[in-house]
Amino acid sequence: MSNTPMTLERFAQLLSAYGANPNRWATAERQAAQTLLNTSATAKQWLAEAQQLDNVLDQLPDCPVSPLLSHRILLAVQQTPQIATPLPPQISTWTTWSNLASLWVERLLWGTSPSQHLWRPALTLALPLAIGVWLGSSAFDSQQPNTMNEQLVEQVVYDEWNAVFGMDATTSNEQELSSWL
Repeated sequence: MSNTPMTLERFAQLLSAYGANPNRWATAERQAAQTLLNTSATAKQWLAEAQQLDNVLDQLPDCPVSPLLSHRILLAVQQTPQIATPLPPQISTWTTWSNLASLWVERLLWGTSPSQHLWRPALTLALPLAIGVWLGSSAFDSQQPNTMNEQLVEQVVYDEWNAVFGMDATTSNEQELSSWL
């Protein structure tokens, strides 16, 4: 509800827009209009005139709209250029969850108190370093067994060696090794 007093100009606008029935007026302005009616003779006169107009309009019979008028109105609407108004961006559940996740990560990394601002960034930098060292050391482990494709390639190379040179590749390597010793 508005605490500012209503002017006669605004009351005239209210009457011309909504009529004399106070139930049709905006609820925020209804109290101010009633206060103006209690203090202004001009406002009372305008309200009485608006009530008379409302009574005359209520007594008029409903007139059916002619089909020609309906057609002209619809045609005018269809020919009016439509202005494309952009729709407000829709916030998806994914966007909401990603915002919450980023907020959680920010609080996890930077903390919520001044003492946490010192050790958490250091931990943030050290953790990827430790994970990288661990991944690097485990990626090139020589103890890993050969995969099926590597075993197949080794077998094909071994068979081709035997077909070309007519000897076993492992025995020739062992013979070379023993001759050097």
